[in-house]
Amino acid sequence: MADAGDFDASIRDASMSFDPDTGLGGCLVGQRECNGVCVDPQHDKQNCGGCGTVCTGDQMCSGGQCSIACMSDLVQCGDECRGVSQDTEHCGACGQVCQSGICEDSMCADAVAGQVVVIGHDYVNANNAMRRIAGNAVFLARGAPVRVLSYQGAASAASISGVESAIEVAKKEIGRDWQQTIADENNVPLQLGGADVFLIHAQTGASNVSLTRLGQLWGAALAQFITRGGTIVMFEAPSSINDGTYQVLEPAKIFGAMRRVEFGVQTLKVKTPGLGVAVRVPARYLSALHTVRFEQLTTGGTPIVVDSGEEAVVIQRVILPAK
Repeated sequence: MADAGDFDASIRDASMSFDPDTGLGGCLVGQRECNGVCVDPQHDKQNCGGCGTVCTGDQMCSGGQCSIACMSDLVQCGDECRGVSQDTEHCGACGQVCQSGICEDSMCADAVAGQVVVIGHDYVNANNAMRRIAGNAVFLARGAPVRVLSYQGAASAASISGVESAIEVAKKEIGRDWQQTIADENNVPLQLGGADVFLIHAQTGASNVSLTRLGQLWGAALAQFITRGGTIVMFEAPSSINDGTYQVLEPAKIFGAMRRVEFGVQTLKVKTPGLGVAVRVPARYLSALHTVRFEQLTTGGTPIVVDSGEEAVVIQRVILPAK
């Protein structure tokens, strides 16, 4: 067993210092210590190529050498020459910082996956399990508060109220807030620019023609919204005048199914307990009136909640950002 002296020696040999409050210290990859300060000798005018080598006058430090102009593969950012194709502090352009710490081919790897959640409950009647599903879906999104663009359209007032109440319950349980903006159907593409979540209420009063028209009107914007990391939450319910609110998502190929089917009250099963939309949701819960299932999904997605016949009632789809 090594004694305290051996331990101290090994720390010194590794050229590290240890502070119990801050952990291991030292310079980052690509840096070196000059007079107790971490510098980048490839770009630092005061330590260009090595400690103490100063570039004078109008010279810049380009690739570790003092020069009056940047090398051909570098770009001048202030008084420094930077390689914007892989520089995490100047990725693609001066001052463009990559939060992920990764810059590839002048693009930050900062994009996050988009989420689509389709919920076969209308929330006119809801239990705690159903409320948690709605709240979890909205709070999948980043944001403080989460900015929710809500399309009410031909939804019933009772359904809208039930969904909003469910989100409020989740807000109190998990300690996050949300901010709602009511969508204007003609301005949704513009409004999505300031939203984290696009919430579409169950359109029980809309015709197939109007739902298809919305899908065509919003299609390109919805595809762009989801591929930049947005979250779409859609609620579904039986209707005598349309075949499914989800028709709004079909033109953008975000979600699709062969049919929507209403069924009676029964015990539903959570297939992915503890993950995503199912966090804190009991493994089994009782459905309410107006619950529907989706048969033969035509797009990707994971059934989160299923009925007794293993047909999807709640679906979550993760859409990775374009490379």
